[in-house]
Amino acid sequence: LVFAFPALLSAIMITAIFGPGAVNAIIAIGIFNIPVFARVARAGALAIWPREFILAARAAGKGMTRITVEHILPNIATLLLVQGTIQFALGILAEAGLSYVGLGAQPPMPSWGATA
Repeated sequence: LVFAFPALLSAIMITAIFGPGAVNAIIAIGIFNIPVFARVARAGALAIWPREFILAARAAGKGMTRITVEHILPNIATLLLVQGTIQFALGILAEAGLSYVGLGAQPPMPSWGATA
């Protein structure tokens, strides 16, 4: 459902409803980044679950939660780190766009999108 709406327009709508400010802009941008990380994490985990070391961990009697924490998360950490750097850059651009239209950080707080 979140992918059906343009993220920046929805962020403008959320900050317009709750008022301009850095915290509201961060929340609005963050809401639309959660599904991206969930999709990347799920795809990475689905690629790792059928591997032999996971089958060996199951044979050793480890539960799904323990396998996820000990084996899956360390193997998808690099995927999430790369996606995090990409989304961080896009988040900066989105905040600059919100600040440009007056819905981001307010004047005492610096922002790359603030107009002088």
